[in-house]
Amino acid sequence: MRGTCIVLWVTCMMSGCNSETPTIGTAGGKIISSDGQAVLEVPAGAVSAETPITIAAVPAPSGAVGTIAYDIGPTGLVFNKQVSLSISYSTSNLVGIEEEGWLRLGVLTNGAWQAVSGCTVELQQHKVMGNLDHFSTYAVIPSKTCVAAGCTPTFVTLAAGSFQMGSPTGEPCREATETQHQVTLTRAFEIGETEVTQEQFKALLGYNPSSFRGCGPDCPVEYVTWHEAAAYCNALSTRQSLATCYSCTGSQASVTCTDATAYEGVRITTCPGFRLPTEAEWEYAYRAGSQAGFYDGSEASGQCPACTPKVDSLGWNACNSENRTHTVKQKTPNAWKLYDMAGNVWEWTHDTFVADLGSSPATDPVGPGGAPERTIRGGFWGNCTCLLRAAARLSSPPTIHGNDHGFRCVRSK
Repeated sequence: MRGTCIVLWVTCMMSGCNSETPTIGTAGGKIISSDGQAVLEVPAGAVSAETPITIAAVPAPSGAVGTIAYDIGPTGLVFNKQVSLSISYSTSNLVGIEEEGWLRLGVLTNGAWQAVSGCTVELQQHKVMGNLDHFSTYAVIPSKTCVAAGCTPTFVTLAAGSFQMGSPTGEPCREATETQHQVTLTRAFEIGETEVTQEQFKALLGYNPSSFRGCGPDCPVEYVTWHEAAAYCNALSTRQSLATCYSCTGSQASVTCTDATAYEGVRITTCPGFRLPTEAEWEYAYRAGSQAGFYDGSEASGQCPACTPKVDSLGWNACNSENRTHTVKQKTPNAWKLYDMAGNVWEWTHDTFVADLGSSPATDPVGPGGAPERTIRGGFWGNCTCLLRAAARLSSPPTIHGNDHGFRCVRSK
């Protein structure tokens, strides 16, 4: 599978490379790893000073999943302009990869792996290119090997509480489906810190349905139906020896799920396993105590398709996304440290869609059964900022595959 990075050919056969420490400067040159497995080509004019540089094979950094890492040293290579770097590497000692690998570029910060870019690379090809201002460490990471920390979503526990669901009549961009009413949630619940990523989805279900695979393993999984999202929640429950909340038949894109018999209808919130959030839980989590249009307390400026510049710091939308998904956790989280609640991908909720939520107070509401469509929340990379508001809601057929549909799981406490 080919990602968005440019895939080229190897210009330096490993048997013909040497491991001498080169001096890199205005003339450019090649840096060869101490184990002879990787080559970094630096173009002429990239570095203003003549600098001795080494490239040493090191253990994969904390937080990286893989078998190879290389440290450019001793303190990293700093460029005087943005340049394209050609990185060649050998796949001979990668373990557990059958189809593809991930190449991540980044730096080590306090012992943690901080990726600055990533792409899918074919193992039949050995060279990729990326634009960077500073380069210090890179690793080839097998996508079929996944440690627990990288494969299981991180959850944030939210206390039970009450809030005003929907929007007041004077809110900019308000739609008629956002009738404001008091909602009380009597159960605490935990919710995914981010949208489920491609890596997390593939680790549990064995495939990656995403259309933006080149975005990388830490980008939200998309092109998933409501049923596939429910099946993932079930798999997460099974991994942790919890009761499953859905009854599913079939597999992968053909899976079909319904509420498990013991947790049908309003009883879904009594399920001890993982599931999709109810609409009320989702909006409660998004708002994090805010009653404004956006969780940071701001309001939309004008109707669609107007952009609200301040929202660019909250989520990926039509005004800043370049028509694609992006790595999770790049935007400002809400007050409860939840990321990407606004934008990146629409998020499936458990509830079937009802156009009028009513004005009466509700306790632990769950969408009525029998409705043909499910509710999606949060907006996506191609929406105007109005649809990234807390109260914005749309309906979607549960069988649709869209490169703008993703999800996160919750679990009642």
